[in-house]
Amino acid sequence: MYDDFSEFIKVITDFIWRYPAPLLLMSLFIYFTVRTHAVQLKVFKGIRASLKPTESKTESPASAHGSCVSSFSSLAATLAATLGTGNIIGLSLAVALGGPGAVFWCWLTGVLGMACSYAESFICVKHKTPGQAGGPMDVLKKTGCKRLAFIYAAGVILCSLFTSASIQSRAISDAVHSCFYTPYLLCGIITALAVFLTVSNGSDAVHKVCNGLVPFMAILFFTGLTLILAINFKYVPQAIGLIVKSAFAPCKCLTGVGSYAASAALRHGIARGIFTNEAGLGTSALPSTETNNPPHTQALIAMSATFWDTVVLCGITGIAIVSCMLKSPAAFSDLRPENYITAAFSFVGSLGAFCLNLSIIVFAFATLIGWAHFGSIACNWIKNPLAVKCYPYVYSAMCVLGACKSISSLFTISDLSSIVLLVCNCTMLIKMRREVGNK
Repeated sequence: MYDDFSEFIKVITDFIWRYPAPLLLMSLFIYFTVRTHAVQLKVFKGIRASLKPTESKTESPASAHGSCVSSFSSLAATLAATLGTGNIIGLSLAVALGGPGAVFWCWLTGVLGMACSYAESFICVKHKTPGQAGGPMDVLKKTGCKRLAFIYAAGVILCSLFTSASIQSRAISDAVHSCFYTPYLLCGIITALAVFLTVSNGSDAVHKVCNGLVPFMAILFFTGLTLILAINFKYVPQAIGLIVKSAFAPCKCLTGVGSYAASAALRHGIARGIFTNEAGLGTSALPSTETNNPPHTQALIAMSATFWDTVVLCGITGIAIVSCMLKSPAAFSDLRPENYITAAFSFVGSLGAFCLNLSIIVFAFATLIGWAHFGSIACNWIKNPLAVKCYPYVYSAMCVLGACKSISSLFTISDLSSIVLLVCNCTMLIKMRREVGNK
């Protein structure tokens, strides 16, 4: 009975994420791009703003734990939560299932999604409650959607437990086990302890960890990608051309890898882009409400997270994978989709394998910390003392559970929780769309 119900929910969530969700999100991405007169062109202004001290305004809200965070800290928390293993494995899946053209559509989704990230952060910062981080919950409550506000908060908590705690801890355990043959239980316990010590020390500790982890993991992964691109230098222009060409036409030029339809590239590229940057789910607005920056400035900073996450990181990762496919097509034949990135890093030798595994560990741990913070914000917003007190313990327990056993139903709950965030946040965006404009 349970298996039948779980399978039914899985079918429903798969259908929603395959067709209605991408269509809704892409419509909003395009709408806000037009509405803001292509605010994406101001991304470098947002990057500069993220490096400046937070502006002081006494009437501005504080963080969930009573302190205002810096512009860079809000960006780091957003990137920590979104720069997970999905950025590493996600492009591997997109290219394997949709071909090289999927990289183009993933990249374009990131470019258009920046406008949506701007819109949701602008709205949430403009309507935040003084002294409290809230994000879409605050806006929904103030616009008369009190039930949706609490549903969104519950969705954040569920996403943190099932999308992050369980799945990301499993990614860490897999990577550590493959390198050192460490037992999964021991990996889970160590991961849970590290997460608990960080999260239980409050918002300041979380932001300090994110501030250090994000630059480190970016340098680490980009170093590996740079080595791959350097080795495949003469194939890079051809890879870029193939990515663009196969985005609009069937690709049959990779012997040993197979042929891909343009429709598959479109579907898988957009799906991976949405999953990696989370634009449209409202999560980037949660740390945005912890700063004292004015709405426009903070929205630009939040938008720059999508730029780094999907436009830059996913774009370069995709080019690296396709260049390897062009150089040695036989190396990618008969591979599981998630192993395409492993094959690409193998071009660098043992250093590449080490760099990839270490990147997975660091990316996954950063996501664990970032999403734990999001869940903490939701618990504080609900104002339930028991939830606030128990959350770090439950989150850590889920890290151990996820590391020890890969449970397929967890992915179903994860997808369902993401749909809850999508519906609630898109409702807010549609209701408040006219407040967003060009600055």
